[in-house]
Amino acid sequence: MKTTIQVIIIIILLGVISTMGVYIYNELEDKKRIYVQSTKVNQQPTVEKEARSEVKKPEKPEKSEKPAEATATAKVKVEKPAADVQLPIDVKKKKASDKTASENPLWISNDQIREAIKAGKRYDYRDRFKLPVVEDQIDGEIYEAYISTPYYRAAQKSYIEYYHKDRTITVAEVRKNVRMDRIILEIHFRHNAKFYAVNLFQDGNEVEISDVGNSPSENNFKLVYIDPEAFIFDDPMLVKVFAKDDPSQYKTFELILSDYLK
Repeated sequence: MKTTIQVIIIIILLGVISTMGVYIYNELEDKKRIYVQSTKVNQQPTVEKEARSEVKKPEKPEKSEKPAEATATAKVKVEKPAADVQLPIDVKKKKASDKTASENPLWISNDQIREAIKAGKRYDYRDRFKLPVVEDQIDGEIYEAYISTPYYRAAQKSYIEYYHKDRTITVAEVRKNVRMDRIILEIHFRHNAKFYAVNLFQDGNEVEISDVGNSPSENNFKLVYIDPEAFIFDDPMLVKVFAKDDPSQYKTFELILSDYLK
């Protein structure tokens, strides 16, 4: 009887112990779960903060620094030449027609323009600019050649205005319309000027021609443009005019430009 009671008590104790063990285990699991959740909640802002801290903002340049281009531009604006550096009179290249007599030997003064205007009205200026003939191997097809200087063209314009429009041109009009940097040969023919060509020679060398123009009318003349810097004014230059279809038919003139400058 006593043994049976002891067994029952032991069974009861084991049940109690088992129940308490389950209870304690559940309690521990609940506390552990609560702890883990609270830890996650507390760590989330920190993780977000760290993530935000890893995103770096673009670095701003210091206020004293300037972009390379701006700095270069600023330097160009503030740079000044040294005192001993000679700068050109004008930034733009000076036109030959704007040069004075000391800079351009073709340049003529206002008094010379007035004289040319009077000569044009009298129509007695052309003979002074007629070139002498050196050799003639063509039968009257090439008439004569003239050297057209600024003085010649001023007189020519005066003649046209006076005899065709009944007016006298002014010095200002000549300055505006007559270039002071051109040398032009004016060659007259019996027939169409386009059938003839021109070669220039000085000291055995050919002188380059800048441009050529043929008259469209029955006047039949050819204009030959020469760069003033392409030859020497004081030395003789041969002007050979020949037929394109037969170069053996030609006429040669001589030009010493300095003899025709006023």
